[in-house]
Amino acid sequence: MEVLVKSSVKRPGMTLVNVRRLAEQVLRAEGRTDVEVGILLVGRRAMTTLNERYTRRRGVTDVLSFEMAGREFSGSVLGDVYVCADEARAQAKSAGEPIGDSVARLVIHGLLHMVGYDHTKSHRAARAMEERQEVHGRAWRKSRKARARAVRP
Repeated sequence: MEVLVKSSVKRPGMTLVNVRRLAEQVLRAEGRTDVEVGILLVGRRAMTTLNERYTRRRGVTDVLSFEMAGREFSGSVLGDVYVCADEARAQAKSAGEPIGDSVARLVIHGLLHMVGYDHTKSHRAARAMEERQEVHGRAWRKSRKARARAVRP
């Protein structure tokens, strides 16, 4: 498994190391250890451009997934997830949660799309994706707490 994480914003809301750890944890849990994934944290302007160009929807969105798996030239490349750090920050403020939790939720959401979940297909599919997202969110918070305890003297 290879996870490449980059940020074009100065304060993405979560360390790039933690974004990589989260992605690896989700992909491992979903049984996708044979893949390469890119996760890019971008600003509002870049996300608006991507959203309008590739989905034909106006304005900004919080997360986009571009799946490559199954295409003739993809090899082990699963695809890329783009997370809008500005939207994550706004959602965190609105929900009264840490920005890192919002970024984590969006990364998980994007990865689940790439491994086959699609909340737009049906109510049942939406429920299944939401349940997986919650499972991964809980697992991430638990592992983060365990790492924090392990670091304490």
